[in-house]
Amino acid sequence: MKNGFIIRVIIGIVILLGVAGTASATCSSGYYVYTTSQGYCCPSGYPYYYNGQCHSCPSDYPYYYNGQCHNQPSCPSGYPYYYNGQCWNQPSCPSGYPYYYNGQCHNQPSCPSGYPYYYDGQCWNQPSCPSGYPYYYNGQCHNQPSCPSDYPYYYDGQCWNQPSCPSGYPYYYNGQCHNQPSCPSGYPYYYNGYCWNQPG
Repeated sequence: MKNGFIIRVIIGIVILLGVAGTASATCSSGYYVYTTSQGYCCPSGYPYYYNGQCHSCPSDYPYYYNGQCHNQPSCPSGYPYYYNGQCWNQPSCPSGYPYYYNGQCHNQPSCPSGYPYYYDGQCWNQPSCPSGYPYYYNGQCHNQPSCPSDYPYYYDGQCWNQPSCPSGYPYYYNGQCHNQPSCPSGYPYYYNGYCWNQPG
């Protein structure tokens, strides 16, 4: 009868401690074998055993702060994002978009006002133009620089007030190229380098 009473008492203790921890004859006072301690004796409040130690949180949420278990350590103010083993002031961006600003990830750094275009490793005030069209103005790329309104023709590396004439016709007037200069009224004939009022 006495042995049966003792057995019932032991079973009751095991049932009561089954969730929080099971007392073991091999555990010191205040230590228990928990269902999550892999058979090891862990102190009260540290029911998880991994990496050779007893922990208060499970292995997938090993960090304890603010009264809860977390899957990442607590980061300081201003650095709320945790990845690659450290805290950051911006979230992790996908491959090819390493720059973070204006609440988004970008594939190029932020450029200052007035220089919105980024290429060749720096910011520019105009877009990149294709080969052969290096000049940008009036919203387009051009193969020559912008000339003033009274010198609209560009050739030989500068702006001119008349178009380029072919060899042998160096004089431009009346909207055409000529092989002799324009002569004044009354002297329509040009020869020997002068204008004359009669043919030569």
